[in-house]
Amino acid sequence: LGAYFGRGLMLFFASFVIHYACLRILGALYLIKLAFENLGEPETGEEQQVDAERMSRRSFWQVVLNVELADLAFSIDNVVAVIILSDNFWLIMFGVAIGILTMRFAATIFTSLIGREPNLKTAAYVLVLVIGLKFMAKEFFHLSIETYVTFTVSVGILLFAVLYAHFKPLQL
Repeated sequence: LGAYFGRGLMLFFASFVIHYACLRILGALYLIKLAFENLGEPETGEEQQVDAERMSRRSFWQVVLNVELADLAFSIDNVVAVIILSDNFWLIMFGVAIGILTMRFAATIFTSLIGREPNLKTAAYVLVLVIGLKFMAKEFFHLSIETYVTFTVSVGILLFAVLYAHFKPLQL
């Protein structure tokens, strides 16, 4: 319920963001910042254990609130990325609605894939970076990158992440 409410709220704001270049640029900068924040040094096992212990001490409602806040943050990312990829409001609404449904069913699959291939988490943030940079190129240099090129780059990033994990000569 929180996901639908959060994305609905973000879609309301999206109708304004579409029409203002400065807001679209801020959205792209946010995606770039998000990518760089998460492409740093990986957490150590000790840091992950401290986070798990901290989470286990929280009450049920604190966890629910934290999950809803995290979901709202993800809805911002989701809507900003969709706005950057299209300026058609109805297409954005459809894409976000499909995204909610897809994530509800695919979250378990994605979690297990990242568990087996941890480099996919890094690849996901590289994709976020590419989306932000793509928009900046479009906005500032009027570069229009074809959809098939974007798709090919995205698949290439994901494949390279998996190959990197399993092919030692790539690991410098």
